[in-house]
Amino acid sequence: MKSKIEIPQDILASIDFANTVNGGMSETVLNVERIPEGYQITVKAPSLRADDFEVNVLHGRLLVHQFLPLFGQNQDSETARSMRMLGNFYLPNDADFENISARYDQSARLLRVFMPFNDAVKDRRWHIDVEE
Repeated sequence: MKSKIEIPQDILASIDFANTVNGGMSETVLNVERIPEGYQITVKAPSLRADDFEVNVLHGRLLVHQFLPLFGQNQDSETARSMRMLGNFYLPNDADFENISARYDQSARLLRVFMPFNDAVKDRRWHIDVEE
């Protein structure tokens, strides 16, 4: 007795396509890595443009938002968008938060946020005396 149902691969692909086109949503892919020059966060979000993203530093955190249009409202209005949080990252102590940059690569549909190292605090050490 065979209990496994076999579904042809082309049917699975068409189901996935139909789900995405008919209201499904592609998952956003986030990647954080430490590179020799600093930290790099990449955000891959299909079908978004550069002006759909916002990157902010607030209270020692790096926030990456995505803005989505609200259907049925005036699309030219700033209030006709809703915000979706994509990333909420603590800033590392050795990151230079004043020189964070973000660049959108249209061909790869990829947002890159770069945080260089703050060399002034990178290897800083000091001794603290214990008082009696």
